[in-house]
Amino acid sequence: MPPTARRATGVRPLLACIAVIVWMGVIFGFSSLPGLDSGLHHINFGIAKLGHVTVFSVLGFLSAIAMDVSGVRNRIWWTVVLVAMYAIFDELHQSFVPGRDPLLSDVAIDTVSGWIAAMVWVRFARPFLALRRWRRRRPIAERRAAAAPSRSAVVAPANHARAGEHPVGRAPGDEATR
Repeated sequence: MPPTARRATGVRPLLACIAVIVWMGVIFGFSSLPGLDSGLHHINFGIAKLGHVTVFSVLGFLSAIAMDVSGVRNRIWWTVVLVAMYAIFDELHQSFVPGRDPLLSDVAIDTVSGWIAAMVWVRFARPFLALRRWRRRRPIAERRAAAAPSRSAVVAPANHARAGEHPVGRAPGDEATR
């Protein structure tokens, strides 16, 4: 079975799924805030869209991690589906909040943000973390050998001691005079 097809068990997949659910709750909380009309529509528009990009990028990143540690195949596709479904739910929820309007463009922005975050996880962050884990898990002897200078670079001291003599305390030129 390929390594991407393995099913993970234990605490990690559960914690990753809990993190996704908690973040969905954070998004729900932000969506419950009534719209504010300050008269600065262009600034409000930019801040609102930046908020959508930020919170749904985090959702996409957390979802990709959860799919990865759970061993789900096609994790990017499933992450995009999850983020798109939640974006639709979020916009439906906003239709009931005073001062908020559901927009199809917000669903598109949210979905693309989640997709990009999932791609960042799968293509960059996960391989980087796997390399770090591999370096930490190498056997101690292998790590020491990699950190130590090679044998050819270290010049071993010559054994000039005669029977019963100790080489400590001799000057380098003392051997030549004996």
